[in-house]
Amino acid sequence: SCSCQAGQPVSLTVWDDDGHVAAAEGPIPEPAQNKALTATDLEFRLQKTGGTAFRCTDGSADVADGLFLSAGAVNALRRDALAALENARCAVPVRREQDFSPLPNLDCTADTPALTVSVTSWPQAEALLPLAPARIDLPLELLAERDALPDFAGEWCAILPRVWRDRNEPQLRTWLAHAKKLGVTSALAGNIGHLPLLRDAGLTIRGDFGLNVFNSRSLDYLRRKELSSACLSFELRFPQMRDIQKLIPAEAIVYGRLPLMVTENCLVQNETGCRLSEAGDAVPQQAPCRKPNFLHDRTGAKFPLLPAYGHRTEIQNSASVWLADKPEWKHCGLTYARLRFTTEAPAECADIFRAYQTGAPASGPFTRGLYYRGVD
Repeated sequence: SCSCQAGQPVSLTVWDDDGHVAAAEGPIPEPAQNKALTATDLEFRLQKTGGTAFRCTDGSADVADGLFLSAGAVNALRRDALAALENARCAVPVRREQDFSPLPNLDCTADTPALTVSVTSWPQAEALLPLAPARIDLPLELLAERDALPDFAGEWCAILPRVWRDRNEPQLRTWLAHAKKLGVTSALAGNIGHLPLLRDAGLTIRGDFGLNVFNSRSLDYLRRKELSSACLSFELRFPQMRDIQKLIPAEAIVYGRLPLMVTENCLVQNETGCRLSEAGDAVPQQAPCRKPNFLHDRTGAKFPLLPAYGHRTEIQNSASVWLADKPEWKHCGLTYARLRFTTEAPAECADIFRAYQTGAPASGPFTRGLYYRGVD
């Protein structure tokens, strides 16, 4: 809204739908020597907001007869008003203060964590069955290939795909129903989008590392979402893990290659053309990307490339976390400690599990992860 009157500085007021208002003033208009300024002309020129974050949806101008205003003055008026509106929109809002909400008086701390395992193949799972882990986590697409599960005193748990699309929901729901019929009793939710899938699946919902649990409030949120346990972020240090209030049973990854990223496209496909089927999003068993593949950096380190649902690739760290010979993870109040098996041979999985039972040192290259140095 602009006002251009004789003897008064021209003024422009602008506002948005969020309630922000800004104004600017320009020079006093001069008497017209030739063509006088009209309201229609001024409205048209003021609505030219190109090059700014704004688009004018409505405007009006009140212009007295016989006045003149230069194009430069109009442009400066518009520029100053929109700059003031942008500043108003970007201003830091007034800090709101609320009463502190205490956490519930719950304590799910455990004296000693039980060992759980996650695997990427059936031979790995079969090698670990005689060692009686508390839980075996398997990708949901592997469970979909089975007609029955072997006898196991522990808990079978399905790992949902980390990345999926809306069109995949019917297939995932079918697989979840099949897994439940097999005897699977729980599922790992790696992100918030998994919760609607699992809410009516009849399975115990456990939080995976993708939920990035970093403090007690995160655990309280997941408790209110009816999760039965949650894996803490592997970017926490041991003292931070220890000090988190265990509002639900907590878990930590104490062995394995940590995932670095998931790529939207299969990295191996560009080299070998490994997409053998367009029928579904599960990676075919015979696809070349099922075989061992690695990404090499300039230091010679090898980063394993694992196939992921949707014909994607999950890049793993070049070295595995090894904490079997460190006592700290046993004294953080964790209920579960997970051994994450990815590229290991079945016999190697069994050897590593026994090493964690006895506290043996690592026999090859390893990393301590971020548990001692944290994240800068």
